[in-house]
Amino acid sequence: MQAQPIGGNAERMPFAATMAVLVTLLFGGLIQSMTYLNHDVAWVLYSTERLLDGGTFGRDIIAANPPLIWWINAPIAWLARLLGADPVNTFRAVVLVVLAASLTASDRILASIGMHPRARVGLLIGLALILTLGVNRDFGQREHLAVALCLPWLLIMARRVEGIAPSRACLLYTSDAADD
Repeated sequence: MQAQPIGGNAERMPFAATMAVLVTLLFGGLIQSMTYLNHDVAWVLYSTERLLDGGTFGRDIIAANPPLIWWINAPIAWLARLLGADPVNTFRAVVLVVLAASLTASDRILASIGMHPRARVGLLIGLALILTLGVNRDFGQREHLAVALCLPWLLIMARRVEGIAPSRACLLYTSDAADD
């Protein structure tokens, strides 16, 4: 069986369906914002601010985890300072933007393989709930971010297992792709 590249017969999701996914994502983010930030995430965010103040990892900031997560959080802490905003709220907003980007990429992949818009909206609403409320107290943890960032790749690989080869076109879907 020859693998067929995905892409081509994509159908745009109706605006109302897109808004339903976005509202679900924002609802989950609102519920997450009503509780305290996970202690690990809060420590990394707090100590990242110390890094921005000139602290040295290993001397001023002691942690059992490797420093990569601190450098990933540095732009968020810097943005909070730039905006004069609360770092925790800025962190939550950035995580929601990452989740929205992941769901957008996932939608493009699902559209490019020909999944019907109604099926996509149901799946994306479910994913939005899982990525916000389903993670419970792990919102913003490294693992949570890794799952969100890997989700589009996992969808492509799932299709590959079915014998449908991934193509760059699946991520570059535009409204013109449906006309091909």
